[in-house]
Amino acid sequence: MRRVRKIKGFVIKYKTLLLLALLGIITFGLYARNISYDFAYTDDFFEIVNNPLVKPSSPVTELFNINNFHFYTPLKHLPNYLLNLISYNNPHISHLLSNTIHVLNVLLCFLIVLLISKRYSIAFFTALAFGVAPAVSPAVNELAARGHILSAFWALFSTYLYLFSKLPGAKFSQTIHLKNAALVSFILGLLTWPTIILLPLFFLSLDLTRMEKPFNTKALKKILITLFPFFAASFVAGVLNFYISYLSGALLGNGTAFDNDLLFSVTLLGAQSVYKLPLILSRYILYCFYPPYVDIIFSPFLPAFGDFKLYYISHFLILAVAFALYYKAIKINKTYAAFFALSAFFLAPGIIFVYKTELLSLRYLYLPSIGLFAVFFIFIDYCVRLMSKRVLKYALYFAVSLWLVFSAANTFQRKQAWQNPQTLLYSLINSHGINEVWGWFLAVNWESDLEQQLFHLQTARKILEARYSVGYEVFFDHLMQKLEFHIAIAKAAIDKKQS
Repeated sequence: MRRVRKIKGFVIKYKTLLLLALLGIITFGLYARNISYDFAYTDDFFEIVNNPLVKPSSPVTELFNINNFHFYTPLKHLPNYLLNLISYNNPHISHLLSNTIHVLNVLLCFLIVLLISKRYSIAFFTALAFGVAPAVSPAVNELAARGHILSAFWALFSTYLYLFSKLPGAKFSQTIHLKNAALVSFILGLLTWPTIILLPLFFLSLDLTRMEKPFNTKALKKILITLFPFFAASFVAGVLNFYISYLSGALLGNGTAFDNDLLFSVTLLGAQSVYKLPLILSRYILYCFYPPYVDIIFSPFLPAFGDFKLYYISHFLILAVAFALYYKAIKINKTYAAFFALSAFFLAPGIIFVYKTELLSLRYLYLPSIGLFAVFFIFIDYCVRLMSKRVLKYALYFAVSLWLVFSAANTFQRKQAWQNPQTLLYSLINSHGINEVWGWFLAVNWESDLEQQLFHLQTARKILEARYSVGYEVFFDHLMQKLEFHIAIAKAAIDKKQS
């Protein structure tokens, strides 16, 4: 009996450390196998293997030249440069680095949710879901997407420092140092990838939910003064990235926001944005809990509302359920509004700005998914406390456990699709939707024979014409134009070779 008490006392005393260790072991173990994999998707070759700027022969200062990239993200490419100094074009240590960053993010997720919710169960299961979710895995498995997980690390670390500075009992000098460290971490994140640019708004929401009633303008002024350096950093980063990617297309009147085919979503979708953007948002929410067949998504099915009313209504219901969960969570505890802010502010950049060929990307779900999972487990925790019958509690525990096991198994299986480029391309070709066309189109990159290249391109065009003229109007003309252009080049190359 005394031994049991000793063990219980040890668990209580070191509960946080034990849960952190468990989360780290599960997450790292789930992804460990991808360390043996090679470079996979085309972006890996573009940004790492064939990128002259990350070669050891290139001066490291070139990474900080604003003319080299469409966003100012030198710290995204710096790790690849340093890894090449250690072992040139070694995908194994590159995968190890990505896995390690993801593990650190899971641990930070646990600590942040714990500081906000004050409940171990909510913090642990939110971090566990974040660690094993299939929707999160593309950002980890695709080496070129490391900017998303690395900027997430800086954003989460900044959030943890900021929350820690707010804990009661902290000395003024400690608070100042912690907030300065949080600002430095945020700036490092902005130099890694700009999707975290709205982090100051998340901090503002954290502070507002903690304000005592009645509304105190003096306290609000103090909060805004504290956050001013963060907003200033966001403003500078926004101006710098807009300058680099320059609004030349928009000035010419074709609606292009950047010179790298990045558009304002409302400009691309027009008046149909009213119902198409909510559908995209509902897809993001759905994919957090039930992932798509493949990790690379070029476009969801976006037909006219009048032709597919039930399709849109079903997606609007997903949104309604999500907002109902957020509302209930905030009713339980107003500080839980921070989780809504976390999802909204980190997902907004990926919805406001979209690529011509990619309206939806699972990589943008990496940080926002934490807010969704947190609210889900707040609701589960609330239901458990309401249930009086044990059998109902056990049934709920079983259902959630089953979903977590499914997520982990799905993530484990998915990373094998990144084992080599061909496997990933085949998964695109075998999927439903316009991804199939892109799979055949991208297969040209891995085919040296000109005749086979032409066959892949003609197959892509044939499939596009036969199956995807309805519901994919946004991309049909653009993709057809690209295919016709490459088919003409392939035919000219074949004719030249034969003559």
